[in-house]
Amino acid sequence: RRLRFRSAAAVRAVTIAATRTIYYSDQNTINGAAYDPAAPPMFYAESGTVEDWTIQNNSSQVHTFHIHQVHFLVEAINGTTQSQQFVMDNVNVPAATASGPGTVKLLLDFTDPTIIGTFLLHCHILSHEDGGMMAKIRIGTAPPLTLSSASANFTNPTSAVQTVTIAGGAAPYSVTGCNGVAQAAVNGTAIAIAPQGAGACVLIVADASSPSLTATLAISGR
Repeated sequence: RRLRFRSAAAVRAVTIAATRTIYYSDQNTINGAAYDPAAPPMFYAESGTVEDWTIQNNSSQVHTFHIHQVHFLVEAINGTTQSQQFVMDNVNVPAATASGPGTVKLLLDFTDPTIIGTFLLHCHILSHEDGGMMAKIRIGTAPPLTLSSASANFTNPTSAVQTVTIAGGAAPYSVTGCNGVAQAAVNGTAIAIAPQGAGACVLIVADASSPSLTATLAISGR
């Protein structure tokens, strides 16, 4: 299958859907984590969008950002604007110095409708990649699954019910976890959470995509 290459002007004309910062380290991690092939994707992007990513290298050595199936424009390197007129899938990220971390600012083009699934991004220096500097990204047709709050805290078992709103993903939604600490029920895009007892737990919210998109909600009860 031939990949579609869009012009720089076409990529820049798309409204930015999300902004992210990705962190590289001397420990060959991405966002503080080494690659785990059994783990779910670290990132999710909606097909048809363009995202603004900053790759921040906190390491004393150069790393290389590479992503499979997706192309990007390099907009700035260490804060210096670039006038790039072609897409790439590989770029060196300068090492950190006494002045601060090295950075590259990218526009990632997720607009090709044929690029759906789970893919890899990693440092393209083989020893760094083999050391764990790799992560998965899933590209799907549903908007990202988000929650109106990341947590719910209850001071006692008779505290009032709290409601958290779901956005994105694909309905219907489901929620699991927190038996004995809280009881949760989904009605449309609303999660009603009632306290049950003391403790801490995590509710997992899933949508109807295949495989499901998930989001987590930290619960604390006294």
